[in-house]
Amino acid sequence: MIKTFQHLLRLSSTGPSCGKVLSSCGGWVPPKNTRYALQGTSTNFEAVRAYSDKWDLDVESLLKDEEYEEFSERIFRLPQHGHNVLVIQPFIDYQTNWKDPNLKNTTPELQLEEAEALIKTLSRWKVSGSLLLGVPSYNRSNFFSYGQIERMKDILNKTKNISAVFVSVNILKARQIINLELELDVPVYDRYTIVIQIFKQHAKTKESKLQVAMAELPYLRQCVKGFPLGLSDRLALGSVVGGLGRVSPEKRKDLLQERELKLKKAIISLRKHRERLRSTQKISSYPIVAVMGYTNAGKTSLIKALTSKDSLQPKNQLFATLDVTKHEGLLPCKLKVLYIDTVGFITNIPTKLIESFTATLEDAMCSDVIIHVWDVSNPDFVLQQEHVMNTLKKLQFGENLEQKIFTVANKIDRIAEDKLLELKRSIPQNNTFFVSTKNGQGMEEMLDNLQKKIIAATGRICMKIKVKTGGNEELWIRKNFPVVSIELGNDSEHTTFTVIVTKAQIDTFKYNFLK
Repeated sequence: MIKTFQHLLRLSSTGPSCGKVLSSCGGWVPPKNTRYALQGTSTNFEAVRAYSDKWDLDVESLLKDEEYEEFSERIFRLPQHGHNVLVIQPFIDYQTNWKDPNLKNTTPELQLEEAEALIKTLSRWKVSGSLLLGVPSYNRSNFFSYGQIERMKDILNKTKNISAVFVSVNILKARQIINLELELDVPVYDRYTIVIQIFKQHAKTKESKLQVAMAELPYLRQCVKGFPLGLSDRLALGSVVGGLGRVSPEKRKDLLQERELKLKKAIISLRKHRERLRSTQKISSYPIVAVMGYTNAGKTSLIKALTSKDSLQPKNQLFATLDVTKHEGLLPCKLKVLYIDTVGFITNIPTKLIESFTATLEDAMCSDVIIHVWDVSNPDFVLQQEHVMNTLKKLQFGENLEQKIFTVANKIDRIAEDKLLELKRSIPQNNTFFVSTKNGQGMEEMLDNLQKKIIAATGRICMKIKVKTGGNEELWIRKNFPVVSIELGNDSEHTTFTVIVTKAQIDTFKYNFLK
């Protein structure tokens, strides 16, 4: 039912065929039999498709550099056949006087689960064992105590197939890597190196490949500073492998600097390209809705539900979406919307990793509404949603960030009914909507409120316009306005359209027909 304001917007008419704006509407509630996902037409969205194909920079040639590749491969030293990994989740031991800030709203056990999920995301990598180890701080030269290192050695000796160790912390110092590898005789990785490899694995377009290449530079720069002369970039089996390679230590800094300058120029080109696309009339005329959240929260699944796009194939793995993509959708009021699917966030990695994607995240920064997707079935979802909001603030998503946010609490089908009721009581309901993209539960209510949010955020209003049936005004309205409903008058000479319009659109209509 359409709610009509008491005040009516009346416009003078110069003849019987001229349009008349009858009223302004406060909102629109879709009929009960309206599907919560509607497929929009694709012909009007050609301008936003295939961003990479329209960007003429040859990224493959830009990234190809034999000297740099030889140098980076020696530092990351990731075999094509993968690794069998011992996963270690350290945490600040509460028996000391330290309090681990990373354990706010989470537990070491939950952090260990996420660390294992990171390894399982990499092709041909397997988790062969896992450990929780309390430490007094993360700053010791060996990172772990003598007893803990001996315990790791014992596990490695007993489990012969383990070929690497993953220490699940933000980033290890070069000295810590060297000492641990000399002690354990296997490669040692931190979260930075693992996440970078996941990014590389999932980067499909030249845009994402360019930004991943930028993201690995801070790590390589740290290694150049930290590895002393006479040692290999990474140690294996306790010995120097292959000497220092063809790239001398003196040249490595210059090599990194040259690559950074080259990548920055390419990213400036990318940013200008996306600015041009955003400024085109076809893109700017549609509401932009960014879908953001923690990795594997169900962002792509939500977009698939909102657009009915069978081509979208959500995956149950971390960082399944790396490229920022746009997808057309249709609200129940027939208003076309662009949904932006974005890279997910994750805790305990340097913000610089995500900052490398700002060239494409700028599309999300320019959005009218940001859907923040939570995975409420994850015991860590409070920590995850806090991390996402903190990261968005660090990325300078704007002073009105909080006003843009529309929260969707996803995956309620995985929660017991009593637990779900408890969650709903503990979380403010005014801007949080509990849904399951899998079975559709809560989707209709969520979409109705999302529609209201989008209309308000873009300065649109719902209006009734009465025009002569079959006249030029009717043809123009059908072509240019999202039409909510059509009512034929009793005399059949006039038709009343309920439309969703911006002030600019109604001004254009007035100019054309109500001079």
